[in-house]
Amino acid sequence: MINIALIFIFGLHAICFQLSFNRNYNTFLRLANKGSWSNEEENKEIKNVRNININFEEVIKKMDEDKIKELEYIPKVPEKEEDIKEDSFEGYLKTLFFMIKSENNKTNFDRFCKWRKQIGTTLTEDELKEIYYSVCEDECDLMEFIQINNIIDENDGAKF
Repeated sequence: MINIALIFIFGLHAICFQLSFNRNYNTFLRLANKGSWSNEEENKEIKNVRNININFEEVIKKMDEDKIKELEYIPKVPEKEEDIKEDSFEGYLKTLFFMIKSENNKTNFDRFCKWRKQIGTTLTEDELKEIYYSVCEDECDLMEFIQINNIIDENDGAKF
């Protein structure tokens, strides 16, 4: 019984493949025989195409300005530790920073990288290092830590 079902499924699959292949092959032949842009009517259609000169940068800029005007409040990244709200993403990062910081209230790249890999990232160690050292020289404080993590979060998984 199973053998009959498998033969039936295989046969059905082969028939469907052949139908699909024939349809695609026939379409290809029809287009190939038609010739590319050899017909005068097709050439006239191409000549009748109009270019519309639109400056998309200006359109997008205007749309952005209009949208910003509609917003009542635009949240900003805190500039100093006192501005951090505990129930915000920055508050969450502050808590994590105090867990990995050293005695001088800073953290170095090795400690940061180990922590970041532990919580998860798709970035390589070299990419993390490049971001880390673009923000600070050696050790980072809380505000630099938040800035580094914001940059990483914007780039982490961006390839997907």
